[in-house]
Amino acid sequence: MTLPFLLALLACQNGAVPWLGNDGLDQDTGIDREAEGDPEEPPEELADADYHAVAMATALNRLMISRWMDDRLCAVITLASPMDYPWIPVETPEHWAVEGMRAGYTDPDSCRDPYSDWGAEMAWTEVAEGEVWWEPEVDEWYYPQQLSLKVDVFFEPDSGVPELVMFEAHGLPVDDGY
Repeated sequence: MTLPFLLALLACQNGAVPWLGNDGLDQDTGIDREAEGDPEEPPEELADADYHAVAMATALNRLMISRWMDDRLCAVITLASPMDYPWIPVETPEHWAVEGMRAGYTDPDSCRDPYSDWGAEMAWTEVAEGEVWWEPEVDEWYYPQQLSLKVDVFFEPDSGVPELVMFEAHGLPVDDGY
């Protein structure tokens, strides 16, 4: 492991969340949830990202949020509920927590498929910071109709994927996958 990755891991385990840059946003989450009007345009590296969210009724309720880019990089954040004891310091609605994060290279259809193993190696991590939120409106299965997120996910340098994968989407519809 390299020093930046170890420092980020140590900071997250100590309850501190290292934020990359300030831009006048909340130092803990990097999110300006009280801003008036439309959210700011995402950074250029996120502008062409294709996001997809799907609800999955399994032993736990799960939400899979995928991000696919033209370079074939697919990154996924999976949330689960009920989970009241999160070990990954990403803020989530009550009784939800980040269950896992992975990244690898695949096609867009495999990236969006919650049951695909992509047929390729994936990098997994438990180091992230940020927030996932939605309005209280949920369907009959307690899944949100749409969600928003701003999360930075950190991977080890020799994992085969970028060390930092950023997620930022607002009002992302959640598909019914159950």
